Amino acid sequence: MKMINKQLGTKGINVNIKLEDITGNTENINTSITGFTANNGITYYDIPTFIKISDLSDKTIRRRISSVENKKDKWRYVIAPDGHKLYVSCMLANIKRFFLSNTLKDDYVKFLSAYSWSIKGTLRPQYCPTPEASRKASENFFNAIKKNFKGVNLIFWYVTEQNPNKDGFHCHFLLGSPDKDYDTLKNWINRYLGSFNTSKKTKKRLTNSHIDNYDINGDWLNYATKQMHLLPDAYGWLDSFIN
Repeated sequence: MKMINKQLGTKGINVNIKLEDITGNTENINTSITGFTANNGITYYDIPTFIKISDLSDKTIRRRISSVENKKDKWRYVIAPDGHKLYVSCMLANIKRFFLSNTLKDDYVKFLSAYSWSIKGTLRPQYCPTPEASRKASENFFNAIKKNFKGVNLIFWYVTEQNPNKDGFHCHFLLGSPDKDYDTLKNWINRYLGSFNTSKKTKKRLTNSHIDNYDINGDWLNYATKQMHLLPDAYGWLDSFIN
């Protein structure tokens, strides 16, 4: 089935329709579409279905929809294929993060898989005692990248988890850009993180980090999101696009 979607700026999107409670003679039944997966890899649900799987109220969902009304990337959060009925994605979790059910976590991985990432990595500041500190370190890291690559389209996603020895926190991240290749990004990041590793200034936090080429066929996303349900306020999406 093809649905027209002006918000995506395309002529149409292909969808897989989930039909529920279809019984008896369906020849003349008016079937309700409760959700679909677009060819950009994102799964969208109608609001009643999203309420059931997210435990959010109708009022909360509509308030979050209103908050993205003027975003250029509104289609990440909500679309109206027929121009009327709204369908929302799990990206609404990034407006105000909440505990992800297994269903939404799987959808979140699919959502991330729909983008072209260049680099995957782990950022381990030497002293990062709280999830909030790790989150700020991730955001500062991206701000430094954005400052260096002015005018370049960048997308960045991060997730925080506790260190295995329980002495602090670290984050995994993804970085992508249609304007800069892997080597350009990698070389700059290595120089930037190297300046932290070799700094003798006591106020600079040393960092033990690792970056690598993102493999679209690998299982890294499932690995990186394994603890995101434990720290629902410590993951997020950043980009250099202007709303």
